[in-house]
Amino acid sequence: MNLRPLLATTAALIVAGCVSIKSTDQDQLPAAWRQALGGKPTALGVGSSVFAGYGESIHSDGKFAGMMLTQVFFPGQRIQSDRCTLLLNSSGQLTVTATNGSGVTATATFDTELDRDAGTLLVKSIPVKDLNEFGRVLSTQSAHLQIGTDRALYAQVRQTGAGIVLFVPVAGTSSVWARWDAAPP
Repeated sequence: MNLRPLLATTAALIVAGCVSIKSTDQDQLPAAWRQALGGKPTALGVGSSVFAGYGESIHSDGKFAGMMLTQVFFPGQRIQSDRCTLLLNSSGQLTVTATNGSGVTATATFDTELDRDAGTLLVKSIPVKDLNEFGRVLSTQSAHLQIGTDRALYAQVRQTGAGIVLFVPVAGTSSVWARWDAAPP
């Protein structure tokens, strides 16, 4: 049996790998979102803000999808919440607490930086839990957060990853924009 064709095909797949780049730019946002972000958006300020746990995101193909706010701060984890409290202290640490009717479902604290030029609060290093069942992918995630003139939370979330899936090297980056309404008191 001649194994050369099988080995050559396998080697070609391993060397070639797979690269994916998906990006949603601000000019792809719906008009209402662009208006809320274009009229003096502000970075999340020191203090506590509460937002709905469920919002919507827009992807590079222009399609909308539902998105839990917990997906930004607890990626790869299945955490349900009705609302999330974001508490920024004066030293720049952001504590995110997800809650539902029965109490706290998750909490985490992140270091942040203020991007004065963009008017956003940058959460640089958000740990990503790998849920890939067919290999190992290491990912990093970051988020630029800002409050629109409509008092909603807007986030540009970027994730980058690389690894091996089914013996094939993979690498990719994606960014999506998402929006969550301010939660009623």
